[in-house]
Amino acid sequence: MSLTVVTRIDRRDAGEYSGQRAHDHRIGTKEHPIPSYVDQSRIDLNSRILDAPECAKMHLRNETLKLKARERAALNYANALKSNDPKDIKKAWGEKQACRQKYSRGDVVAYSFLLGFGYEAQKIIDGLEYAEQDRLFEQAVMDVAQAMDVEVVSLVVHRDEAATHCQAQTTAVTFKGAKVRMQPVDCARLQDIGAAAFAHLGIKRGTPKAERQANGDEWNKINHRTVKRLHEDLPKEIAQKEQDLAMVQERCQKEQATLAALMKEYENAQLLLQQTVAEEERFRNILEQALSDGRKILGKTYKVVTDTGAMGLFSKTESRHLYTKKDLKDVIHTAAVREYSKVKAKENAFAARELILKGEIEDTRRQAKEDRLQVEEVTLKAQLCLETLNHMILKAVQEHPKLAETNFDSHVESLVNRGFLLDDIRDAVAKTVVERQVGEACKQIADGPDKDEPDKDELGENENGKDEFGEVSEQPRRKKLGGPKFS
Repeated sequence: MSLTVVTRIDRRDAGEYSGQRAHDHRIGTKEHPIPSYVDQSRIDLNSRILDAPECAKMHLRNETLKLKARERAALNYANALKSNDPKDIKKAWGEKQACRQKYSRGDVVAYSFLLGFGYEAQKIIDGLEYAEQDRLFEQAVMDVAQAMDVEVVSLVVHRDEAATHCQAQTTAVTFKGAKVRMQPVDCARLQDIGAAAFAHLGIKRGTPKAERQANGDEWNKINHRTVKRLHEDLPKEIAQKEQDLAMVQERCQKEQATLAALMKEYENAQLLLQQTVAEEERFRNILEQALSDGRKILGKTYKVVTDTGAMGLFSKTESRHLYTKKDLKDVIHTAAVREYSKVKAKENAFAARELILKGEIEDTRRQAKEDRLQVEEVTLKAQLCLETLNHMILKAVQEHPKLAETNFDSHVESLVNRGFLLDDIRDAVAKTVVERQVGEACKQIADGPDKDEPDKDELGENENGKDEFGEVSEQPRRKKLGGPKFS
């Protein structure tokens, strides 16, 4: 959608026409000051191709178109009656009926036409000479006006804002004397006509709503909500996204804590495994030492007394081995098997636990990764909502400059009474065009003196709640009206 022409046609009553005229021609007045988003050092770069007349002259121009159309229709009808041609009579009668309705100065005075571009198309337009830009804008506006059968009364190219665009205004009465009636099908046709002037640059009109809906686009992306509706919907949507983000972040923190605990348990298991391996090595050394000692005493014999003679005068002895080779082998094998079985059982237990921990760690890491992606997605949607709100606020201020000077004290006080914090209110409008006004309103509420609370001396009370005679005063203290104080 970036290589597209952005078109918009709106009705203007008398007050709106005067404001649009002041905005288009940068006429700074008390009622219609120059918006803050306009770079006044670049106003000279604007092209004023047609200057809009004042509102009174605009009324006169609409009335003149209707009067001339009536005179022309009456003459054509008279000539048709003379010709006695039913087709001519029917056509002339239709033209006469089309302009019979009176022009009301309290009704629509003019139609305002905005012509802008998508991001990529804007680069192409900015690369053209100013004269070529003016020619293309004028051609597009005149083609649209011809299709509407109206007169163009104002045509200005703005280059002192963030993006180059064109503002034009037309009469509210057609050359045939009829009031302009805009239907959705007419708006779609006029968008095609306005975009035709830029087709040779590869720029085209955006995809129609019906086609986008047929392609499966979400309705909230197709249907353009009003600024008032966006002010109502976007804060709720942002709050919901922030709540979802907080829940995902909380779950992510829990997963991170679980992962940290598993990693700690895994480290402890590794440490125990190392201790087990060291213990196994120690048992091996003990067995080796036992084998070595056994080999040293293997084969040695000892004199053992087996019998004694009469009166104990002599004794009978015989030589015996302390251990036989088989005894030593059996003892050592039994001890080795017993100790090896213990160590091996510990090794198997730790290996199984290590395998389980690795699986849990992988699952936790995978879940943490999914949670991070979800956090990023929710964060992106919340940023998109904020950017959309900021864009629509900027758009609203562009079209209604009075919004830039609106006093927000009552709105902020209402939010505070509902329980919102001043810091949260400031953050909600950060980096938007109303940041300054809302900030001043917050500061007014936070720092404003409480003039309605009487002093203690006025009530005749001291710090202990007693009056000047030492008696407890029964006069109730009045509650402060300033609401809760915020730091």
